[in-house]
Amino acid sequence: MPKLIEELRRRNVFRVGALYLVASWLVLQVADVLAGLLGLPDWTLRFVAFLLMLGFPLALVFSWVYELTPEGIKRESEIDRTQSVTQQTSKKLGVATVTLLAAAVTLLALDRFVGVPDVTQAIGTTAEPIPANEYSTPVPSETAAAAAKGDRRSVAVLPFANRSAREEDQFFADGMHDDLLTQLAKIGSLKVISRTSVMEYRDTTKKIPEIADELGVATVLEGGVQRAGQRVRINVQLIDAGTDEHLWAENFDRELTAENVFEIQSEIAQKIADALQAALSPEEKAQMGRVLTHDLDALAAYSRARNLEQVVAGGDLERAQQEIDFALERDPRFAEAWALRARINTLRYWFIDPDTGYIDAAWEAIQTGRAIRPDLVELDIAEGYYYYHGKLDYDAALTVLQKAAKSWPNNADIYQIMGWIQRRMGDFEGSIRNFAKSFELDPRNALTAVGLADVHLNVDRYDGAQSWVDTALRLAPTFAYARYMQAMLLVEKGEFADARRIVEKTEFTFSDLPYLNWWLPLVQGEYETALERVDFGQFAENRDRIYPPAMMRGLTLILRGDTDTGRLSLARAQSELESHDLATAGGPVFTALCLTYGGLGLAEETVTACRRAVEKEKFDAVANPNNRFRVAGGLALAGLHDDAFELIEKVLKMRGRPARAVFEAEPTLRGLHEDPRFKALLDTYFTD
Repeated sequence: MPKLIEELRRRNVFRVGALYLVASWLVLQVADVLAGLLGLPDWTLRFVAFLLMLGFPLALVFSWVYELTPEGIKRESEIDRTQSVTQQTSKKLGVATVTLLAAAVTLLALDRFVGVPDVTQAIGTTAEPIPANEYSTPVPSETAAAAAKGDRRSVAVLPFANRSAREEDQFFADGMHDDLLTQLAKIGSLKVISRTSVMEYRDTTKKIPEIADELGVATVLEGGVQRAGQRVRINVQLIDAGTDEHLWAENFDRELTAENVFEIQSEIAQKIADALQAALSPEEKAQMGRVLTHDLDALAAYSRARNLEQVVAGGDLERAQQEIDFALERDPRFAEAWALRARINTLRYWFIDPDTGYIDAAWEAIQTGRAIRPDLVELDIAEGYYYYHGKLDYDAALTVLQKAAKSWPNNADIYQIMGWIQRRMGDFEGSIRNFAKSFELDPRNALTAVGLADVHLNVDRYDGAQSWVDTALRLAPTFAYARYMQAMLLVEKGEFADARRIVEKTEFTFSDLPYLNWWLPLVQGEYETALERVDFGQFAENRDRIYPPAMMRGLTLILRGDTDTGRLSLARAQSELESHDLATAGGPVFTALCLTYGGLGLAEETVTACRRAVEKEKFDAVANPNNRFRVAGGLALAGLHDDAFELIEKVLKMRGRPARAVFEAEPTLRGLHEDPRFKALLDTYFTD
C-alpha cells in the first residue's frame, strides 16, 4: 500500500484530482450565473454537475496512465524513469491549483459582499410606463406574475407565525414580517409579493407549491416569532417552490431590543438576497440595518397603525391615528411614523371627512419627517398621496411617486396610486400598465383589479373591463367598488334592471352607489321608488359632488310631472346651496345649482351656474365628462336646448364619456329627445 500511494504521488494523481475538484467548483459557479442570466431551465446545472462527476475518475485514470512531457503526452510505460519530468509537472499543477483556489476565494468574497451581477432585473427600478400604441390588457386568470415563476429571485414572504404564549404578541410578529417585507421590497433585482396578497395565507392549509403558483413566485419564505421575557427567537426558512426543498434556514436568538430586531431583519434580508443570488446596489445595502426607532413600544404602535391604515380593506383610520400619535409621543424622531401619520390624515380627508384640517395636518407631518430624514422614501409616498387626494395636483403627485418607485421598486401601492393618477390625467395606456405592474406584485388585491376594470371601461373596452370585474369579485365578492363597477358595465350596455338588482343588494360603502341607487329606478319610470331612495338619506356633501336631498326630491317630482311640488322642494335646495360662500365655493356647488335653477326654470341663473361649474373644473379625464354631462341636464331642464346641445357635443368628443345608452336614458335630457339634433349627435359619435 505505501508503494501504491508513493506511485500515485509520483504520477501526480492527487494533484490532478485536487486541481480537477477546484476547477469543477468554479465551472459550476459560472454555469449557475449563466443559467440565471440566460433563463436556462433548472436541469441545466444538474446536467453540468453530472458531466463533471463523470469526468473526475477519467481525469484520475488519465493522470495514472499518461504523462505530460516536453514532447507531448505519452504513456507512462513508454517513458524512461531517468527522463521523467513529473516533478516539474507537479510544481506546475501546484501553481495552477493555488491560482484556481485564489479565484475561488475571490468569487466567494464577491458573492458574499457584493452579489452576483444581475442584468435581467425581474422588476425594474423605473416607474415610467412603457410606451405603447395600443392598450395592454393582461389576462386576469393568467397574471403577468406567472412569467416570473421560473425566476428564483421571485419570492413571497408568508405571515410569520406567533409562537409566543401571549396572543397580543401577534402584532410583534406582524411587525417583524412587515419590516422584513419592506427591506426586501427595496431590492430591485428581486420580485417581492406585497403584504396584501401574502396576508391571505395566514394559517393556511395550502402547500407551498400551491401558494407559489397562486402568487406567481419561485420561492417562499416562512417563519415564526417567539417572545420570551427579554429575548426574542425567530426561525425562518427559504423554500424552493418547485422542489419544496429548503434553500436556506436559520434560527436567531437575541436579546429583545429595537436594535437587535432591526439587525435580525437586515441579516435575514441579506441572506435571502445571497441565497437567491440577487445583486444589491450600494444604495440598497445602505437601506438595510437602519434602526427606525430605539423604542419598542413606539415600534409596536407603528405596526398596529399600519395594520389599521388600510381603509379599503376595512381599516379603522381613527384607531390608526391614535396608534401613530402614541408612537410619536414615545419617539418624536420616528420619521417613518411621521410619514404614516401624513398618509392616515390624507386618507381620512379623502374617504371619511372632507375637512381641510386633515390635509393641513398631513402636510405638517411630511415637513416634520423631512426635517428628520430628508431622503426617506416613505415620505415621498406620503407626499404623493397628499398631492393626489389633498390637492388634486396630479403632475406633482406623479413626479414624486416616480421618484419613490426607483427607491422602492417592489412597492405595489406606488404603482397602484400612479395608475389612479394617470387615469385622472387621461393617460389611460400608462394607467393600465402601472395597474398591471401593481397587480403582478399584489395578485390578490381586488382594488387593483377594479382599477383595471375602471380604466378599460373608460376606453370602451368592455371585454377587458368585464374580465377584471370578475377577477375583483372572485377576490372580494362583497367589495362595494367591484359591485359598483359590475353595475356600471350593465348600465353602459343599457341593462338597467340587472344593474339595479346588483346595486340593491350591495352595502353603500362606495360613494357613487347611492346616486346610482336613485338614478336606476328613475330611468325606469319608478318615481315612488326613486323618492324612497332620496329619503333613505344616503346623499351627502363630498369633494366630487353635492346632492342635497331637497334637490334630488325636487328633480324626481318634476320628472314625474308634479312640477309645483317639485319646485317647492327645489326652492329649499336653492336656499341651502346659496348659503355656501359662492365666491370661494367649488365646482360641485355650482353643478348642483345648475340643476336646481334648471328645474326651477330660471334661465339666466342656470346659464351662470352652469358656466361657473365648468370654469371651476380642475382637469380630470374621468370627472370632467360626467360633470359636463350633468350640467347639460341642467341646461335642458331650463329649456336652453341650444346651450345643452353645444355642451353635449363637447362631452361626446371627450374620452371617458358616458355610453350611448346613458345619454338616451338620462331623465334630465328627455326634453331634447324630440329634437332631431339629439339622435344626429349620437349617431355621429357612436358609430358602433
